[in-house]
Amino acid sequence: MNEYLREFIINFLIGGGLIAGCGLISQLYDGGLSGMVYSSLPLGLLYLHIYIFLKDGRAESTKYALFSIIGGVLWVVIAYFIYFFNNLPLHMNALISTGLYILLAVITYSFFDKQLELDKRVKTNDFPYMYQPPKKQKK
Repeated sequence: MNEYLREFIINFLIGGGLIAGCGLISQLYDGGLSGMVYSSLPLGLLYLHIYIFLKDGRAESTKYALFSIIGGVLWVVIAYFIYFFNNLPLHMNALISTGLYILLAVITYSFFDKQLELDKRVKTNDFPYMYQPPKKQKK
């Protein structure tokens, strides 16, 4: 079996299990509890962090953690939009909220990805116009 397909199936089953578990909570208790558990339980976050760390190393897992924070902020913004537009028909709410999410996600990813590249250049002194403090001279 192709290695990518094998990993996709494993990740699909783990992610599907998380969603199915929250769906079960929704059926047994209520949607509010399901939403809170799914949103606040970092099982997917931790799983992917470990997966990326083991596959690609610390630098990529650090980037993953940073963009997870950014994604969490976007999640809160989109949850607000869904709540705010709840008086609209369901399909309009979903369309507007999804459109706003895509727009915000593209803008924030582009901005922060450029910032990370800039940080990488600064850390490696590959940024010729950055202020460098004068070096101390030996006595």
